[in-house]
Amino acid sequence: VTGSFYQEPNSDSTMSAAFRKADGTDILTVDSSNRRVGVGDNTPDHILDVYGHSDSGAKTLYVHHTEDNQDAAFIYAPNLTTGDALVVSDPSTSTGTRDTCKIWQNAEEAINATALLIQSYVGHTGVTLDKNYSNTGTSTTVGHQIDFDKTGASTSNNVMYGQYITVDNTTATAGTNTAYGQ
Repeated sequence: VTGSFYQEPNSDSTMSAAFRKADGTDILTVDSSNRRVGVGDNTPDHILDVYGHSDSGAKTLYVHHTEDNQDAAFIYAPNLTTGDALVVSDPSTSTGTRDTCKIWQNAEEAINATALLIQSYVGHTGVTLDKNYSNTGTSTTVGHQIDFDKTGASTSNNVMYGQYITVDNTTATAGTNTAYGQ
């Protein structure tokens, strides 16, 4: 086949195109009325609605990125005035140990790479930690935990900080700055 493939419905509908399993379970649905695509969802509520089934035995979304100088995922919301550019919601009531959001940098060669960089402009909060809890019974609640483990011997000297705060007030002429947690 050469050229392009187009499927254009005679009229827009909420199910203009669909790919299904042999048993009729939806895999991919195209809603041309609202310009939406559903993966595992035949009534997508969002431009791209991905519904991961717990019985699939696979991750819901996996990005395998091999480009060496481009972002693997990029969220750009230049007109956002309210709401959030990225939300990770974990409404599970499970008491099992889990990570809601995990940044995993596991190559020793990337020792000089930054796992998480949060950049904020003047007058904006870089990081806010707001942990709400109640009815926990006997438990330990940690707002900020840092765990650095040096896993092997090295011939070089290492300086490790649990938390390192730099307050730069070199151009200010009045006022007092106090840094806590160093």
